[in-house]
Formats: sequence, C-alpha cells, structure tokens
Amino acid sequence: MASASETGLPPLYKRIAVGSLCGVIGSMASNPMELVKCRLQCAGESATSSHMYQYKGAGDAMRSIVRTEGFGGLWNGAKVFAIRNAVGSAANLSTFSALKAYLVRRFDEDSIKVDVAAGVGSGFVTTCVMCPLDMMKTRIQNQPVCPVTREGQMYRNAADAFW
Repeated sequence: MASASETGLPPLYKRIAVGSLCGVIGSMASNPMELVKCRLQCAGESATSSHMYQYKGAGDAMRSIVRTEGFGGLWNGAKVFAIRNAVGSAANLSTFSALKAYLVRRFDEDSIKVDVAAGVGSGFVTTCVMCPLDMMKTRIQNQPVCPVTREGQMYRNAADAFW
C-alpha cells in the first residue's frame, strides 16, 4: 500500500476515524426518523407478532412514541445505530479511497471504471460489516417497550439482540 505522501490522501487511520465520526453524528441526528421508519415498516395488519406497533403514519408514530416512551424514546436503539453507522461509514469511506488509490496506481488511470470498481468493492465491504448491526438495530427498535420503566422487553443490549 502506498504511503499518504505518495497518494496525497490522509493516512488510512484518519479516513477511518473521520468516517466513523461522520457516521455517529449522522445517526444521532436521524435516529428519531430511523426509529419511526423501522417501526412503520414492520407494522400493519400483516404484522405477525402481537406487540407490533400500529401507527397511522409518521406523525402518529412520533406522537405515540413521545407519549408512551417519553421524548428520549425517540432515541431507542441509538447506540447500536451509532455503532452501525460508525462502522459502515468508516468501512465505506476508507475502503473506497484505499481501493481507488490502489486501482489508479495499478492501472495508471483515473477513470469512471476505476470509480465503479472502487465503489463496488467498497459497497461489498460496507454491506458485510453493516448487515449484522442493522439486524440488531431493527430488533431493538421494534421490541415492545415497558410503559413504566421505558426499557425494551425482549433485548437488554445489542449483543443480546444478535443471538
């Protein structure tokens, strides 16, 4: 692998750190909408579990979550969502830039083919690292929440949701 001075790019560890930070910031800001989206996708008349949420739409979901789980309920699953996005963003940004730098050196050209190849490789790596975390996030966000303690009733944490 070429050095940062040879590629003109920041070192790989900095790209990973910045990608992770961007993922965490984005996930914390967007968790309420992600939670609503996740619950709406799993709701409806065809829901197979008795605890599935029944909302009329996104606004109803937001109001219901705040009413039954408190304002902080909008951030249910935020920890695993932040981890998911930190890992995913780090994998995506760093893998794309590392693959692109390698391919440009290897083929001595910077073309759309190089961008596509780096994007496909980066997308593959990102999907592989994000899928298990996404499954844990979805389980945590869709579990029933105790109205008294406002804690999830099925999973204690992300590791519990994985198994």
